[in-house]
Amino acid sequence: MAAKQRAAPAPQRRRVALIVSVSVAILTAALTGVVAALGGLSTIHYAEIIAAAGVAVSAYVLAYKVWGTPLLCPRGGLVNCKMVLDSRFSVWFGVPSALFGMLFFAFELVAFYIGSYPAALAAGTLGVMSVFERIRAQASIGRICIYCNVTHIFAASLFLLSAYLCVH
Repeated sequence: MAAKQRAAPAPQRRRVALIVSVSVAILTAALTGVVAALGGLSTIHYAEIIAAAGVAVSAYVLAYKVWGTPLLCPRGGLVNCKMVLDSRFSVWFGVPSALFGMLFFAFELVAFYIGSYPAALAAGTLGVMSVFERIRAQASIGRICIYCNVTHIFAASLFLLSAYLCVH
């Protein structure tokens, strides 16, 4: 059993929460704006690409959790994926949270593919709620996980795209 992790000092928790929250918000807006500005593929196809990318990133993190696949991420300092992914926050009910992420993105992919935008929006709402919890977890640890935040950006973007498709 892993040793119990101590919470990071309050200033570091606040700094991590601010950095992650602002960067996820800005990058989500940027990704969603790029999708809206680009021609060619439809919004639906961009949503499907984002969902498929979310499945891939979540599968990579799950492979680390299950089989110990090496992480391509810094291990020291503020950005430390290993520390975040090895924390107690990376497991829900005994199941790696990456599995839940992979299932979420797979559901979103199917929902967009079959045109069920209200289902995608409902799932996206749960996804965004999860993003807030995951940001809180990173703040508690006092470290940032790049892979986690990429999936947060994808989840928030899918929420915005599904909301857009529901009203158009």
